[in-house]
Amino acid sequence: MHNGDELIKAVADNCDNTIPVIQSVGPVDMESWIDHPNITAVVWANLGGQELGPALVDILYGKVNPSGRLVYTIARNASDYAQPNIVREPQPYPQINYTEGVSVDYRGFKKGGKTPRFWFGHGLSYSNFSYSNLQVNTHSDLADNINIPIKYVADAPGGDSRLYDLAVTVSFDIHNDEIIATILNNGKHPKTGWQLLKEATLKEMFTNQVPQFPDFARNLEPTSPPQGWGLSFFTLLHPGPTGRSANAVFWTGLANLVWWADVENGIGGIMASQILPFGDSDFFNCHAEVETQLYAALPKSSIIAAVEPTREDK
Repeated sequence: MHNGDELIKAVADNCDNTIPVIQSVGPVDMESWIDHPNITAVVWANLGGQELGPALVDILYGKVNPSGRLVYTIARNASDYAQPNIVREPQPYPQINYTEGVSVDYRGFKKGGKTPRFWFGHGLSYSNFSYSNLQVNTHSDLADNINIPIKYVADAPGGDSRLYDLAVTVSFDIHNDEIIATILNNGKHPKTGWQLLKEATLKEMFTNQVPQFPDFARNLEPTSPPQGWGLSFFTLLHPGPTGRSANAVFWTGLANLVWWADVENGIGGIMASQILPFGDSDFFNCHAEVETQLYAALPKSSIIAAVEPTREDK
């Protein structure tokens, strides 16, 4: 959120019991307001999903005792992190090389003698706990029957059978293409016939939500002409050079992954790699060639003509 720090301070200046709720995928710099006398607590909500609202109400009003713990360290200064920025010029995508070795997060703070605002594992609740009179007893019968190290049986399924008991065997089929097929089938699952997405929902998903920003994220897939932003994916504003029709939708992933669904031509697919950093030219060239060949193999009568982007589009 833009100017979020100023909003928190403005509320705290006028409310003597202010509790900021942070929804973030990583650490946030809170030094400008964390010591404000009217800020009595901070709730770190991460990304809580659709039931986050009721859950927060239960926590804030004491119906449920919070018990979460931080999964990373929150610094007092961004410069205290070994890798304060994950996006650097000239590449527009996240990349971390971990030049600090194993001194990541709290290890790095300890090694550098830096005191963070909140350590990894920090978390409070409405209860106070004290630990005392800790005792550890060694059971001789157990100690006598354990050989350390335990010899690993390499050819045993699941590892050394002395380390586990077989409780249940589970088998299943998994498919990763059915959501694309569902989109192509007007929201109806092609195998079960269930209507997973309403037609009105699909229509809204395919509607360009930011028509004023045709170049919003063109750098993510260099071969794409100007694009719009639907709900859950990008939308093409013009036919694409590989054969995609206008209004085809697509998305790209950080580890060089591309999926697309072209309803007008009735075709879609996914191509994935585990290659970093993002924007690998070999991957995108390969994907463009594969997609071009797929469109070329379609019956000519079913293809909505593709055109090369104009100079203004490029």
